[in-house]
Amino acid sequence: MWLCDSRQITNKCQHCNLYQRHSLNSALSTATKKFEATGKLDLVSPGRSSSNSHTNYRFCNTPEKLARLTSLHHVVSLQKKELDRLKDRINQQIECGGVSIDEPVHDDLVNMMKDHTDKVLQKHGEDSFLGIFWSQQMKSATASSSKGRRWHPLVIKWCLYLQHLSSKAYETIRNSGVINLPSSRTLRDYKHLEDTKIGFSIEADRQLFDILKQKDDLAKYGVILFDEMYVKQGLVFEKSTGALFGFTDLGEVNNQLDEFEASLKSDASLLQRPLAKTVIVFMFKGLFTNTALPYAHFAASSLTGADMFPLLWKVIERLTRTGCCILGVTCDGGSPNRRLFQLHRLPGDPKEKIIYKTLNVFTDEAKDIFFYRLASSA
Repeated sequence: MWLCDSRQITNKCQHCNLYQRHSLNSALSTATKKFEATGKLDLVSPGRSSSNSHTNYRFCNTPEKLARLTSLHHVVSLQKKELDRLKDRINQQIECGGVSIDEPVHDDLVNMMKDHTDKVLQKHGEDSFLGIFWSQQMKSATASSSKGRRWHPLVIKWCLYLQHLSSKAYETIRNSGVINLPSSRTLRDYKHLEDTKIGFSIEADRQLFDILKQKDDLAKYGVILFDEMYVKQGLVFEKSTGALFGFTDLGEVNNQLDEFEASLKSDASLLQRPLAKTVIVFMFKGLFTNTALPYAHFAASSLTGADMFPLLWKVIERLTRTGCCILGVTCDGGSPNRRLFQLHRLPGDPKEKIIYKTLNVFTDEAKDIFFYRLASSA
């Protein structure tokens, strides 16, 4: 009796022949019943060919794929026509019922704001956000030029939050003319205060040192938060330096190990650095203060616990030398993070032992660093 092997086409075992015979007979019987009932041989399943089907394409045959693509194209065409119709209706409503505000009406509205300013500030308070926002809108409406506008820090912070939620929605609100908001160019000066780059930076150390110097001694106690997020693959060219960003970069040690591993698997002359799909960010969070500083970030393609081990301890070393006292490390429950904690197992520890802390080797005192994983993540 022949063994089952995908390379042997003509000679099969009796189990394979029996299974193949039953499958062919079942398919033939189903097709015959459909042909007798409808008079035609239908190879397309209505459930798999519909536009709202959730069946994966690899389980569909070619006629079913073509039928679903045709159905999806029809649905997209109908939605596009409906969108164009609604746009035309909105434009017609604006032309018929819209009111254009000329200069006298604008002056009347500004005078109304001035007349009710005292009531608004008395109700909400001058130091409240509503009072500050009202005052900023009135100053912006009475300003002779946009170059003379000066925005309050609370308004800038609120606008940065709106732009973070949706940049297109922020531009829509700003261009509507209902309220005056800072431009995206103005907000960019507040978002790009420091040049960001992959890895560690002296600017982050200097900023953290200034924060610790301005606050009390309790500000140095904190934990390290790290998380991995997906980003869009691609390359970015910086005109000022001529550098290309978008490749994986996990530090000098990990980069050399990855290049050496790749050279063993393929021709060294054809090696190419892969594009980054994820970014891992390490943040210092104060326990007794509101300090939250993204300390370093690295671009990666697929992270493992062994890749994060040297990065985590390099972050601990630099933060400790800056003056911070690291008491814990927090992350989600991903498999690379679990593997990272398991790498701190000491020689002689049993495999069933739960690793929840390790010794900080960069301090003179014997202080432990505790590990905590969020159970809500997969």
